[in-house]
Amino acid sequence: MRGGFEWLTVVSVSSANVVKETAEAEAKKVKSIATVEGDVIKQEALVTGLRGMCFKFNVTEEDQKLSLFFFNSLKGMEKLRAFVYDTS
Repeated sequence: MRGGFEWLTVVSVSSANVVKETAEAEAKKVKSIATVEGDVIKQEALVTGLRGMCFKFNVTEEDQKLSLFFFNSLKGMEKLRAFVYDTS
């Protein structure tokens, strides 16, 4: 009868591993979706803010607006920041 218990243990552990792996995969999927949704919200807020800034400062030319959007997208790049704001 001992062999039956060992087999049952192996099956139970195997089933538990499948459940765990499925749950981990689902958690990764949910995290990815949440990350993307958060990024979309941030981008929408950024675009709204930049449009408001263009309106407030009466920036009407498309190339000027695009330049503002472009420079804003570069502000997080450390090497560029060091280059632009180098005070030495």
